[in-house]
Amino acid sequence: MPFWRSVRILVLLLVLLFVAVNTYLSKLRTTDWDVPLWVVIYPINADGSQASDQYISTLVESDFDDIEAFFEREAKRYRVRLDQPVHVLLSDPLESLPPEPPV
Repeated sequence: MPFWRSVRILVLLLVLLFVAVNTYLSKLRTTDWDVPLWVVIYPINADGSQASDQYISTLVESDFDDIEAFFEREAKRYRVRLDQPVHVLLSDPLESLPPEPPV
């Protein structure tokens, strides 16, 4: 009986350790605005139409400069000490649709 009790306590301590490490790593991964946040835009032709393909082929990174300008303006408003808080990149178009969201 004491053996199974020790195993159960060990498993519970391992779960507690896993939760603690996960919480710590989540805190490290969240942005504290010390470095710019990199945003990548992935164009997807969701309806498979030729018009969407043509539009996607005309996209360039400068089309998204307004996003960077918005974050720069808001960063100054909230006294964030970064010249460019968000850096937007444009990826190549994706050929397949992303998975459906969970129910």
